[in-house]
Amino acid sequence: GATHSIDINIEREEGFDGLLVFDAEGLPPGVTASPAAAKPIERPPLPNGGKLERYTPGLQNAALVFIAALDAATTTTAMKVRIVARPLVKGKLGEPIVVKELPMMILPEGAT
Repeated sequence: GATHSIDINIEREEGFDGLLVFDAEGLPPGVTASPAAAKPIERPPLPNGGKLERYTPGLQNAALVFIAALDAATTTTAMKVRIVARPLVKGKLGEPIVVKELPMMILPEGAT
């Protein structure tokens, strides 16, 4: 029944303004991942008052929340979980792009 979240920081470049769909592959049995909205990134203004978006990629935050079911079995070894992003372009999902690989274990309640 425990949850844990990870933050995802996105740098948008080359004019891409479509949606990105994040998912987790290879989760242990009994664990699901759900997207969540993270706090927006606040960037300081340029000292010369110019348009920051002309010189830097657009930054955006997202998050994935991992939720273990109450009956999820504990694991003895870490499983490799892949965080993937898929661009949504013209109503179609693109191929998954591996963003990060993370080890994940289900520990007994109270273990750290």
